[in-house]
Amino acid sequence: MTLPPALVAALFAAAPLASPIDDAADFRRPVPGDCEVCEAKPRAMEALDIVSHGEFAFGGSGTAEVSELFRGIPIRWVEGAHLKLGFAEVEYDSWWGGGEAAKSGQRSSRQGAGGMAEMATGALAKSPWRKTHTYFERLEVTYARMLELLERSDADFPTIDEDGLLVLPAGHGRRYMGEGPHLGMAGKFEVLVLPGADQHRAYQVDRRGLDGAEGLLHLVGSTDAMTLTVHQMGGALWDDEILHGHLVHMLAHALVDSYRHHSYPGPVWLSAGTAHLLERETTMEFDTFCGQHPSTLDLPGLRDWTARARKLATSGKAPGLEELMGRGALTDMTLDDHITSWSKVRFLVDAHPGVFASLNDDIRGLTQGKLPCDPEDLRQAHRDAIARHLGLTYAEFDDAWAKWAKKQTKRG
Repeated sequence: MTLPPALVAALFAAAPLASPIDDAADFRRPVPGDCEVCEAKPRAMEALDIVSHGEFAFGGSGTAEVSELFRGIPIRWVEGAHLKLGFAEVEYDSWWGGGEAAKSGQRSSRQGAGGMAEMATGALAKSPWRKTHTYFERLEVTYARMLELLERSDADFPTIDEDGLLVLPAGHGRRYMGEGPHLGMAGKFEVLVLPGADQHRAYQVDRRGLDGAEGLLHLVGSTDAMTLTVHQMGGALWDDEILHGHLVHMLAHALVDSYRHHSYPGPVWLSAGTAHLLERETTMEFDTFCGQHPSTLDLPGLRDWTARARKLATSGKAPGLEELMGRGALTDMTLDDHITSWSKVRFLVDAHPGVFASLNDDIRGLTQGKLPCDPEDLRQAHRDAIARHLGLTYAEFDDAWAKWAKKQTKRG
């Protein structure tokens, strides 16, 4: 993730104060009825498209067990039609040095005493319940945007009846659309925002959490749910705009790779390009780079990706589609790969309406949720889709994209 120099400097002076994992006997979990937004009243919750404020399945267990794991750290829970969100409470503080506080070695949250009150910005400066509601709404907007890009609606996916049996969607014949109603997943997408790295590690390894997961995204086999876990000490995620964009980026990875079921990973370039597309529709001031390739570390602010893509297209140095299809993991993605992938996804979305959806239709659900997809089968399906929907070979696609990219001037 790239940050402006001033914000990088501020990172060392201000951060969320993460409470330790605590088994204090007098700890009281947040009460949904105390939510000043909806007061957990059915009509108010329904108007906000909220199903529950807890208790529900989450991760490898449920909200009660996760709250028990972080006893001492209040977590607000929200469940909607497509998503579940847990947002841990965190205190934001800053200290610029100087004054009596500096002499005593103490941190201060009062202005004029060597410190600066409340570093949180935007929605993060709201009360814990309002902050949770706001982020839930933002994540639902991201889900809706993905449905729009895929040209799908909830009615296109199978449902699960009260006996746990899959009910196929009407109008799709024998076409495989996944194992459940959430883009093809049986479980809803889960997002957990924790204060710091210690809590993040604890959640990943504890049986009440993910019981041995690695990375930010994880498929929970018992519930068929994709879960995203982040902490606010990672990359200045105590800033509202940065955290919002980062969550959108990571959720976009989960959504596009779960379309018609997350049985196998799709092309890395398409996942990365889609994640950048949605993040840059949210903010163009900060960027998330998954994989941490050396070329994406310690970057200055990359505010105009259109100009960079135009330069790559003009110089002929942009990686071609054949080359991008050879990237096996996000760790293999260079800075030029990220920018070109974003621009080529934009090319599909803006210059060829419907092709982004058709491409994903043709490369997802190849094994009908039963087996991992053979990499060669995926590559062939991808090549066939480009030819079928655009009438182009890979080389011709690269040429068509380059001509388009060279003409783009609007910042993106």
